[in-house]
Amino acid sequence: MAWQHLIDQFAEHQEPAVSYILSTYFPWRKHFLEYFTRQNRNFGVRVTSRTEGSHKELKSYLLNSRAELRFLASRVEQLVKDQEALYNAKRGEEATRQLGQYSSSTQDLPQQGQE
Repeated sequence: MAWQHLIDQFAEHQEPAVSYILSTYFPWRKHFLEYFTRQNRNFGVRVTSRTEGSHKELKSYLLNSRAELRFLASRVEQLVKDQEALYNAKRGEEATRQLGQYSSSTQDLPQQGQE
């Protein structure tokens, strides 16, 4: 476990730091570990700030930081279209997954009129 490795590595020489981490962050570890975000629907959001995530995504659409306003506007439009398409695709995948999950659990139930 990564937490135990951290404690083992630093406990002897950095006891105040380890105590701080254990009392401040360890109780909240489920709220910021990637492992736990994969288990919940998050539509690809992997940062704590939506603004930071949006900024990073927008920067990936720009060729450089000195783009003209017209070019910037066209890239923002493309980003929004791509994000919408990605959202719709993930929404479709989730609907298909849920349909398969729930339809398989109802196959054992008797059909209406059959008992």
